[in-house]
Amino acid sequence: MRCAGRKWLRALPWIFVLCIAAGCAAGLYALRYEQPVYEAAYTICVLPGSEDSWQKMLMLERDCNALCGTNVFRQAVLEKTASDGQSVMNVKAQKGTHLLTLTVKGPDAAIVQGLANTAGEALAERIPRMFDVASAQEVERAVLPETPCNAPMEERIAVAVIAAFVLGSLLAMLFGSGQRRMRHDLPECEGFCLGAVADTHHEVKRFIRKKPENGMLLYRVDRLIRENIRRLILRLRQSEQRCLVLCGVQDEMESASATVLLASELAQQGYRVLLLEMDDTQPQMARLLNVKARADLHDYLLCRSEWNETVVRTAIPTLAFVDWLHDDVNVADLAATEAFGGFLQSARTHFDWVILHAAPAMDSTDAAMLSLVADGVILLARDGRYLLEDIEEAARQQARLGRAARGVVFTGVRRERLETADQ
Repeated sequence: MRCAGRKWLRALPWIFVLCIAAGCAAGLYALRYEQPVYEAAYTICVLPGSEDSWQKMLMLERDCNALCGTNVFRQAVLEKTASDGQSVMNVKAQKGTHLLTLTVKGPDAAIVQGLANTAGEALAERIPRMFDVASAQEVERAVLPETPCNAPMEERIAVAVIAAFVLGSLLAMLFGSGQRRMRHDLPECEGFCLGAVADTHHEVKRFIRKKPENGMLLYRVDRLIRENIRRLILRLRQSEQRCLVLCGVQDEMESASATVLLASELAQQGYRVLLLEMDDTQPQMARLLNVKARADLHDYLLCRSEWNETVVRTAIPTLAFVDWLHDDVNVADLAATEAFGGFLQSARTHFDWVILHAAPAMDSTDAAMLSLVADGVILLARDGRYLLEDIEEAARQQARLGRAARGVVFTGVRRERLETADQ
């Protein structure tokens, strides 16, 4: 049952898409192709003959339907009224009574009424002569139907959506993949999970919107997130690696914010930290630090700018930041130069920590190239987004092209899960 539940949860977005498609298809079909259907009923009261029972009424219902289906009866009806060839006739006994209802359905209201009355009169005339009943009398004639008897469009759409949901759920549980998405608290992650950071999406949006004059993202997050970052720092301090490359597995929304929080907390604890933006696809850390650079590392290595023009001082005195401003320069090319390697070597002597934020590992080789001149790589993966095979493939790619990844930090973790884990 747990495996079936995982399959269903994984397929839930596709099931919703299937439901929406089924509902739209049902509505479009009803609007464009389905004709209105009208219904008229003629009621006959049949007085019993030798035997009075419900079984006999059922037998009479069956015999009357057979009679209405004969060519002789149809010919007799069509001689007295018009037909469009699309109307359907049916005789039904009303349970607990001696009433028979002859119902005619078709696309033309006037033809349906005429057929119901003519066929009903012919049936009432033939029943006493052909079957074991005392008499058959007209009770109610068919009236001209004013509105179609089709099910309302909303009802048909609802039925189509429910049917698609049930069918999609069954197919997902039978044939879907039972593999679990990796979360920070699963036993499979114990060997490589370095830490977990709560979802920072709302804090980042609020910080960017308000744009505080003197402040940093670190000061705008709550205690839970800061505790997550501090625990990660305690894990990192157990190693001698002080020059680290941080990158997402894929396009992680929280990778930049997690890197900024890590560097800021290190500086807040008194370490001298150099933070380098090396993501040339979507540089975001300048906004999160609330700073603006005039030059970047490429300018400095080409002697186009001085160090004091390149580095940006932040609200924390021990945190220095270098942005990336060139769209026409490739980070991997810069990382392969001797000048960049020499710069990092010099930075190690002047700073306690050097943190580089690179583009996603699965989308580029920037992180692998940077790792060759750094001490190690840390992957950032959104909690519950990837299979174990996805994370292992990203780690294998890093080990094949550069240094092996030290571990994975799970970002975007729901607060309820972290709060539950701490209790």
